[in-house]
Amino acid sequence: MKVRTGNGQEIRIGYDWSAGEVFVDRTKSGDVGFSLDFPGVQRAPISVGANGKVTLRVLVDWSSVEVFTQDGSVAITDQIFPDPSSVMRPSGPT
Repeated sequence: MKVRTGNGQEIRIGYDWSAGEVFVDRTKSGDVGFSLDFPGVQRAPISVGANGKVTLRVLVDWSSVEVFTQDGSVAITDQIFPDPSSVMRPSGPT
């Protein structure tokens, strides 16, 4: 899924089935030029549930994205610096 989209900006959140990892991609999240280390993709390994599904709880506010899975035992928290015109609505497959 994508959140905080607009003006070429987006934060991608999802599950990489081939790697078995949940991820947050903030490489296009807004103002990322202040440090070469800031833009990137954060990943965490998780197991698929017995039902073959992955459940993510995603919280987004003005300057952060948090993704929780496996009943909160796995979490990714990222700071973001989006353009004021970016849109909060999620897009993409769910």
